[in-house]
Amino acid sequence: MILGIGAGVCTEDARKSLGLAIGEAEKTEHKGKLPLKIWRKGAILDNVTIPLAVMGVPWADGGRCACAGKFSA
Repeated sequence: MILGIGAGVCTEDARKSLGLAIGEAEKTEHKGKLPLKIWRKGAILDNVTIPLAVMGVPWADGGRCACAGKFSA
């Protein structure tokens, strides 16, 4: 079970926190590393890192596809 991002514990909507953390981990400067705090088999583990692909470009700066304007009415 995912308890938090890094060494912290999620205090708000965990889905939003995880989504934001994935976006951060995918940035070039974070090298695709998503650090998590998890609970597994009765133990809390603070140093679990999930490797993700480095996307480089944040969603706000153009997203992952060149589809700007294709869905506007």
